[in-house]
Amino acid sequence: MTLDIRQIEEMFKDDLERESENRAAAEDDIRFAKLGEQWPEQAKREREREGRPCLVLNKLPTFIRQVVNDSRINSPQIKVKPVDDDADPDTADVLSGLIRNIEYSSQADVAYDTALDSSASCGMGFWRIATEYCDEQSFAQDIRIHRITNPLSVVFDSHSESLDGSDWTHAALVDYITTDEAKRRYGKGIKSFREDGATKNDDEDEDLIRLSEFWHVDEVPEKLLMLSDGSVLTEEEYLKPHPELGIPLKDILADLGVVVTRERKSSKRRVKQYICGSEIIETNDWAGKWIPIVPVFGEEVFSGGKRHLKSLIRD
Repeated sequence: MTLDIRQIEEMFKDDLERESENRAAAEDDIRFAKLGEQWPEQAKREREREGRPCLVLNKLPTFIRQVVNDSRINSPQIKVKPVDDDADPDTADVLSGLIRNIEYSSQADVAYDTALDSSASCGMGFWRIATEYCDEQSFAQDIRIHRITNPLSVVFDSHSESLDGSDWTHAALVDYITTDEAKRRYGKGIKSFREDGATKNDDEDEDLIRLSEFWHVDEVPEKLLMLSDGSVLTEEEYLKPHPELGIPLKDILADLGVVVTRERKSSKRRVKQYICGSEIIETNDWAGKWIPIVPVFGEEVFSGGKRHLKSLIRD
């Protein structure tokens, strides 16, 4: 299923509304702990009017840095472990080595630390996975892990319950670029993305364009077949003609005495990326089956049917 811009705007708006309390509390945390805005506004105005100082002795960053520094000492890493009879320990070691190279080339520890710092500071942090061409003259691509510096730029599936984002059906990453950069990237002038469908806000900077990098997961139904030789195929693969012989694979297997012994309904996840301004600028298929944005949440509290995300310093 391909989305249109109105569907994207509606999902984005719904997520913003459902997560409004968490986002407002996160912004308060950032201002209080990181920017040191700890005086109530009315008290601050009264003291300034009387010429009295408004000192802030901000002790909270000490506790945040303690959490982040502990993580730097015991840096998290992705590991591949063989877990069943068909798994090969040597293959797992090779895959672990490839992933370590991706982490090293990406400076992934910076992405992990940034996400953890955001989680401790405001209750939510994120990092992302992307692909990049190796160089200007190549079609080969490398996998990279990037940090997301502003946790509030991510608008995630508000109906999800997982800690790792694996059940997200959609998510958005909001960015602002100049009009000149937009023309350079897309070869045309574009207008800002608005969740309410409006073309412009009164307080909008004329030189900045708001873009939404929107990710969506489609669950495509399919049927799985188990064959008598132990292999598993989809029904589509089973009925598909052989590319050289032109004979359905089903008939070839039947001649070999291989038949279907079990079947069940299943689904295939397909992830699509939409780059959106006031309209969809481009769409891209993602090779993986999960949205490539990884959350690092703080403490969870469930109350009144809602999930509240708490930072280290919230109380």
